[in-house]
Amino acid sequence: MAEHYPTIFTQLGTPLFQSAEQLQVLSITKSLSTPVQDYNTLATKTKAYGLKVEKSTKKETKKQYLKQLRKLQKKHDALAIFLQKKLSRAIREDNYKLFTTLVSSDADLFFEKKKLKEQLYAYYNKEHKRGAIPSLKQRIARDKGIIEVYSPAPQSYTNYAHQSNKSQRRSTRNSVVVLSTPSCPYCKKAKRYLRSKGVAFRDYNINSSSEGKRLYRQYNGSGVPVVIINGRVIHGFSEARMRAALK
Repeated sequence: MAEHYPTIFTQLGTPLFQSAEQLQVLSITKSLSTPVQDYNTLATKTKAYGLKVEKSTKKETKKQYLKQLRKLQKKHDALAIFLQKKLSRAIREDNYKLFTTLVSSDADLFFEKKKLKEQLYAYYNKEHKRGAIPSLKQRIARDKGIIEVYSPAPQSYTNYAHQSNKSQRRSTRNSVVVLSTPSCPYCKKAKRYLRSKGVAFRDYNINSSSEGKRLYRQYNGSGVPVVIINGRVIHGFSEARMRAALK
């Protein structure tokens, strides 16, 4: 049975509730339990209130729910920074056990920062024989041809990210970001066009990625896709405008 989330303010609330579910598995790890459980407790209370509010006709209760969601967002952002630092430290100190614990949650917050994602992909490619992480292997496979090709290398992971950036600068002069949703047919057309031109791009789901939501707000999104090519913002799918921006 599918999880039921409040039907109001879904773009803000649903990703926060889904993140709490993803991170719940981390609450059994002693060094992570307190902040994760605090966030999960607040998410549970906020969701319960939202389910009550969606049946109400009072504007004040809906405003109160939105205020609680914003409070939950701040809690999530602080937790994301804490966990991202934990992951970075696990890589730096070669703590594969903690690395596996964190990444196996498959939480989006570990994959939103390009530099951290490059480091964790390279580290896993180098150390995966110590224990496979199927969900991470699938992510790496999905990202091939989208942002960067990650493959095992003899050098250390710290150098790998640096060399990967150099390689990307050689391969294309374009900086391209796509803000999309999985069900949007025009988003798929935009990404298909970029791939047909051999253009590397970063794709953010505005429903599940906090970075995607941030960029969507920054570029005044009112629909999807939003395509940013070398700083030029294109709202909606337009092959002609994309072609002109790429030149």
